Amino acid sequence: MAIKLPEGFIAEAAMAELLDKHVGTLRRWGQIGYGPKRFHLGKQVAYREDGIVRWLEGIEMEQPRERPEPRRRGRPALASSAASA
Repeated sequence: MAIKLPEGFIAEAAMAELLDKHVGTLRRWGQIGYGPKRFHLGKQVAYREDGIVRWLEGIEMEQPRERPEPRRRGRPALASSAASA
């Protein structure tokens, strides 16, 4: 039976739904120190609502990362001199 969370806290399942992520993803984030701070209340994991807001604001302020060049699929292109010979 889940305990009733104090006001200002959100349950792990609700947090996963809010972010459209699997609960396992949130747990993995917690293990590597990513995401808002987690609290264990008995066996239940919860997040502070104000911590979620600060975390999301921090993500918003970060500079976008450069995306790697997409990998081309298929055979590599032939050099023009090899193709004409």
